[in-house]
Order: sequence, then structure tokens, then C-alpha cells
Amino acid sequence: HRVHYGYIFHAMVSTHLVYRKNAFDSFDSIFCVGEYQINEIRNTERIYNLKPKKLIKSGYTHLDNLIKKYSIVNKEEGKQTQILLAPSWGKNGLFETIIEEVIEILLNSKYKVILRPHPMSLKLSKKKIKSIKKKFLENYNFKLELDLPNFDSFLFSDIMISDWSGVALEFAFAFEKPILYIDVPKKINNSDFKNIPNIPIEVSIREKIGKIILPSEIESIPNQIENLKMDLHKIKEEIKKIRENTIFNIGNSEKKIAESIIEILNESKK
Repeated sequence: HRVHYGYIFHAMVSTHLVYRKNAFDSFDSIFCVGEYQINEIRNTERIYNLKPKKLIKSGYTHLDNLIKKYSIVNKEEGKQTQILLAPSWGKNGLFETIIEEVIEILLNSKYKVILRPHPMSLKLSKKKIKSIKKKFLENYNFKLELDLPNFDSFLFSDIMISDWSGVALEFAFAFEKPILYIDVPKKINNSDFKNIPNIPIEVSIREKIGKIILPSEIESIPNQIENLKMDLHKIKEEIKKIRENTIFNIGNSEKKIAESIIEILNESKK
């Protein structure tokens, strides 16, 4: 069949760690978020002797949408510090292991806490969700966010706590706010990821946009939060610089993707 298969990313993460080994092999065109994905895919093609794909410097539409929607909303100043917990999913992830201990530490330190579970956690970890509701929902400083298409909590939260979730990059790059990473084991869906020489962006960027602590250090979370708040201006400037140097077509990705699809269609008619 004369079909041209294209892929548009739903996350800003790298292509060779959380995606499966052959995830992109059969696509003809891939709309890349940044140069790092182009380099990873080209190295994958070279190492596994794959047919070269058309790699388009598109950018990331979801990031553009977040920036556009929330740039006109004023954040309330001088309010209680709000922490957004947005973990990934998987048996070794933050949600599946020590999330309740982290919530308890935050609430005991008088922070407002919003837990935003991954959609797969909502589907696969119903017993854990039930336990969290029973334990924390009566605390007026705690909210379990189940309306996942709504990103208001990103705007009104001061710091995100995450593990290996790609949503941390969205929070940092859209809202220019820091991430506190809890260093649970990597989420690896490609056991051969080290064959590709590029360091995944979700590994290389962590210390540049926030702070990393071990699971054994979660008692220090309140101190880490206060330190991040003190360094907020410096971190904000660093995030802006990294974003500009990392992501293609900020604010213009939809137009670029549309033009590229039209170009592909026109080429197919020749």
C-alpha cells in the first residue's frame, strides 16, 4: 500500500529509553521535538542499519498550547506554597513505591499538595488510589487531581515532584519552574538503550532544571523545596535558556507540522 506513516510525539523525552527498541523503525516521517531526537534516531539507524527516515524539525505542540493558554493568566502571589506530585508509572516508580510517605511529609510541613497520577496508574493501581483517598482526602491541603486534560494545577503550583515522567519537562519549559526529582530506578522499556551513545534528555537535564534526591532522603524534601524557592530566579533563567536551545519552533510547531504534512502529500502525488 502506498501509505506514508508519520509520527508526532506525545512527550518531550528521548527516543531510546522509555520507548521500545523498534518503536519508530517503520515510520517514514518523524516530527521531532528537538535536535536531540534527530541525533538519537540517526544513530539508531546507523547502528541497526535501518532505512533513513524523513526527520522534521517540528517542535512540540502541547508545549506551545500550554505557553499560549497560560501566558495570559495571572498567578496569585503570596499564597501558600503548592507542590504538584506528577509521577510516571511502572512497578518501581514513585507512585507505586513511596508516594504515600512523600504526601505525608509534605502535608506535615503545611504545603498544599496536588497529586496528579499518570493515566496508567489510574487504570492499573486502583488499590493504591483507594488507599490514598482513604488516607488523605479529608485533609483540606490535599487534592487528588483526576481531570487530567486540565493543566491549571501546573500554573498554580510552585514546584513539581516527579521521578522519570516526561511531564516534568512540560512543567519546567511551559511554566519556567523547578522540578524536585526523586531518583527511583529508571523507567526502561528498551534494555538496549545504551547501544545508542546519546544520553537521554530525561537523564541529562534533571540537575539543570531542578534537584535530585534519593528515595532514602525524602525526609529532606521540605528543605529541598525551600532551597529551590530561594534559587527560583536563577533556575527560571536557566530553564528559559535550555528551552530556547533545545526545542524547535517554540510557539510555531502546529504551523510547521501542517506545512510538512501538506508537503508530504504533494510529494506523494508526483
